[in-house]
Amino acid sequence: MEITHEAVSGGRQTATGGSWLAGLGAQLAHIASKLAARQRRARQLNQLYQFTDRELQDLGIGRGDFPAIMRGTYRRDGESR
Repeated sequence: MEITHEAVSGGRQTATGGSWLAGLGAQLAHIASKLAARQRRARQLNQLYQFTDRELQDLGIGRGDFPAIMRGTYRRDGESR
C-alpha cells in the first residue's frame, strides 16, 4: 500500500492550499500571540496596582477605573473622542 500526502493529510487543505499541518501551525501561532497579549495586559494591570492611592489621585483615576483602562474604553468626565 502506497502512502501519499493526501492520505496522510486526509485530503484536507487550508485556505492557502497548504496542508493541515500548516493550518495547525497557524492556529498555534495565533494562540501563542493571544497568550502573549494576555500576559502583557496582566503585567500592565499589575503596574497600575503598584501606584499608591495618592499617585492615582494625581493622575485623576481610581482603582475602579482599571477595567475600563485595560479595555481601552476609559474616558475622563467631559472628555470626548
